[in-house]
Amino acid sequence: PFLDAAGTLQDSSLPLTANEWEEFGNPNEADGFEIVFGFSPVHNVKPRAKYPKCLLLPALNDARTGFWEASKFADRIRTNGYAHAEASHTQQDEGRVEPLH
Repeated sequence: PFLDAAGTLQDSSLPLTANEWEEFGNPNEADGFEIVFGFSPVHNVKPRAKYPKCLLLPALNDARTGFWEASKFADRIRTNGYAHAEASHTQQDEGRVEPLH
């Protein structure tokens, strides 16, 4: 569920973050820094790379990922020259992931 894994895992005040260091690594420590930044989607957007169209549906109450991560990821893709990412609607009453029909 991480789009900004490095940013989220650096903030130990967020729920579940410290528990996830064991699985993903702690970017606040030297050995975990490169690992986490290596798989963090926001930090691996390639300049002028062509990405498929993305529909990102953040949810305000999703405990697994912050709603701001989708906007940050869409912005990173757009500012790197590829404008096919949208995160324009944040689900206000949702807190889970549902399949699109």
